[in-house]
Amino acid sequence: MTLPVMLNVQNRSVVCVGGGEVAARKVRSFVKEGAHMTVVSPSLHEQLRPYADNGQIVWKKKEFQPFDLSDAWFVLACTNDRALNEQVAILANKNKQLCYVADDPQGSDVTFPVVKHKGAITVALSTGGASPTLARTLLEEIVSHMPDDMDEILVFLAEARVKVKQRIADESVRRELLKKLATSAVYHQSDRYVWLEEQIKTYTDTFGGNDKQ
Repeated sequence: MTLPVMLNVQNRSVVCVGGGEVAARKVRSFVKEGAHMTVVSPSLHEQLRPYADNGQIVWKKKEFQPFDLSDAWFVLACTNDRALNEQVAILANKNKQLCYVADDPQGSDVTFPVVKHKGAITVALSTGGASPTLARTLLEEIVSHMPDDMDEILVFLAEARVKVKQRIADESVRRELLKKLATSAVYHQSDRYVWLEEQIKTYTDTFGGNDKQ
């Protein structure tokens, strides 16, 4: 069984064993999120060379040796050699380091969902490695239903949450109102703040809850 989480990798030491196409995709993702990235490989994919040239990653141009993992917090085994990937995974497990094995997602400590961003929203979807293609298709469908002004909606909802907590004393009424505000109804309001005041009045009139204004 897996537990979906969001990992904060900023300033974390991440070591990728392998420098090919699969490694390039993973390394770019980690660099984007601020990880301190080291790649151990005799060769390096062309997409990663600019990262090495400008110091965004450290490239150890060599064959893998166990001490290469000594300072790693997270390990990526991304070679095209299954036996080597297994060796890296066994060593990482012994060191109590999180490890992703490119050719064995089921045997990895973590799997990578398909991810898409819409403004400040991050949507991730996984099929457990069964069908990444289906995951991408479903993800595109989900994101396609999001309005273009999603960032503005998030700002409104954050402010509305504060205001509802300030104005409504009853926790159960607050919870129901916040649930209503976070539905697709918010997409279609010409003036969301007027709508918010109307909703606060409706909920307090209907359920009680003591408008503290």
